[in-house]
Amino acid sequence: GGCEMECCCWFLGEGAVAEPVEDGKQPAHSQRKDRQPPGADAFSEYVDQAALLDELRRCSVRLVRPEFLVRHFRETSDPLPCRQGIPDDAFLDVDALTPEEQRRLEVIAVSYCWLSRDHPDPDRYHLETLTGLLEIFASSTYAAADDCYPVGSGRPSKHYMLEGLGFAFGAGDGRPVGIFLDWVSLFQEKPQPRTEEQSRVFAEALKNINLWYAHQATIVWMLSYAPPGSSRPGYHQSGWTTFERAVASILTPSHKLLDITEEVRAELVFSWGNPRHYVDLTVATMDCARGVPQEPTCFNEMVASKHFTNGADKEAVVKPKYQKTFKAVIDNAPSLAFIAVGFGDAECRQLMQVATEHCNCLRALDVAYNNIDTPLDVIVDLIKPLACLTVINLAGNPQLTGDITCLAAVPRLTSLELHNTSVTGNLACLTQLVGLASLNLGDTLVAGDIADLAELKGLTNLGLAGRGVTGNTASLAALTEMRSLTLGCPEITGDISCLAALRGLTQLAIHSEHLTGDIACLTALDGLSTLHLRGVGVTGDIACLASLRGLEVLTLKRTAVHGHARALRGLRLATLDLAGTRVLDVAANNSTSAQRQSCSAAVWQRA
Repeated sequence: GGCEMECCCWFLGEGAVAEPVEDGKQPAHSQRKDRQPPGADAFSEYVDQAALLDELRRCSVRLVRPEFLVRHFRETSDPLPCRQGIPDDAFLDVDALTPEEQRRLEVIAVSYCWLSRDHPDPDRYHLETLTGLLEIFASSTYAAADDCYPVGSGRPSKHYMLEGLGFAFGAGDGRPVGIFLDWVSLFQEKPQPRTEEQSRVFAEALKNINLWYAHQATIVWMLSYAPPGSSRPGYHQSGWTTFERAVASILTPSHKLLDITEEVRAELVFSWGNPRHYVDLTVATMDCARGVPQEPTCFNEMVASKHFTNGADKEAVVKPKYQKTFKAVIDNAPSLAFIAVGFGDAECRQLMQVATEHCNCLRALDVAYNNIDTPLDVIVDLIKPLACLTVINLAGNPQLTGDITCLAAVPRLTSLELHNTSVTGNLACLTQLVGLASLNLGDTLVAGDIADLAELKGLTNLGLAGRGVTGNTASLAALTEMRSLTLGCPEITGDISCLAALRGLTQLAIHSEHLTGDIACLTALDGLSTLHLRGVGVTGDIACLASLRGLEVLTLKRTAVHGHARALRGLRLATLDLAGTRVLDVAANNSTSAQRQSCSAAVWQRA
């Protein structure tokens, strides 16, 4: 059904905006600096984990351990002390972490309004919220998450959310966590004035204060509520919080920019529908109203009306820091991703304008799972000036229409994701995109014979779905660079033996009642990790697949495959689905009747 093909399309879509990396070569971001475009160093400061670690080693900013904050709230009734009053062991020591711990470190920056001039949280209102958030974060793990979640207009698997989108799944697996909270992370002037040395360190910290909110790897929790009876300006009227949200909105993915409203706070504190997992909280609170990054002049106009306790901060810190961040990130960005942020036609056009005017070396643009209904030919016209752009992901915008013929105007494309859209056209028109390495047109209205794609010799990832797509799988045998192939096309015909020529395949999914062949031929694909086949003409003994030692996901639903599932016990399968086959259940006992049982409902799932 549609649900199953959705899963197949998702695995093909993983890493869609990543550039292909040849065997033996490093990714572009890790190659020698003399090969990087001008401004790459400035951009890397906001995307490389090393930049955060280097800043922490300077000790002008300290990250507090979450267990200190939780313990302080649970075991005392005092307001949180400032940095000068916190014991050294309450802070994260980055040099005490192993290289693996440094790689897995989660940094959470808290954006909030101070509730008084002398103390940001005298009644522990914010601290109570943070305790609820931190307890959920500390207890959540990838293993405990649901298999998939509603994100934008799609429903991605948790695997794709982690590997493809970079969702955080919590720290229940023991990974280190550090919290940036200005009151405890920076030296303060109250209750006692800073020493001369502390003032120097504080000034150093302000130089890169934007980093903690703007870095791509940091999670930002926006405490956007105000306590009952508060007379101070709210979160969206305050200057510093406006700045923090604005710099975070430039690059931080929406799933790492969470809006904690008063309603969400009540659920956390009083357990009214308290999310059982951090991903549940993320999906419910991710900032989908962030909009397109504002140009510095527009930001300056907006912030002019915001409230600053110290008016000098606006001109001396906030405006120049925003301009610095925008220039470093937007001007030099090799890729931009605005996934599931609610963009429509207006935001799409505005983003393309910002990219055209400011992005000097943009190679990849991802606006998947929004509400974009801008016609495809208009989008093509808008991206034409982006001379470096080779990767575009428009998937998951169901109202996106237009004929793919217009894509001939951008022959430089190497990756094109249009699955789950309403685009039309014929596959034959794509033969002009000779550099195409990744193509996904699953669940679109595109038609044509797959033989028309045989000239795209560089294809490594291909996904097609729909009754309008026809042809014989034999026509794809020449695409020897193929790594991932998904065909959810009921009218596709052919014998799976022809696919043995695609020796580099790691992921294969074909759903067609006209598919035939013996699965034994697939043993030549010794790199397979995922195999989905559906077709009554597919036969063979399942035992032959035991030689595929890297196989992790196996689905052979509604095929004529036979044998006994226990033959696969040597494989480290995460998922095995043999519904509708002739394979005997791995749990069958020695009785004749039990041995004849079908594995029609058997699905192995190992943690």
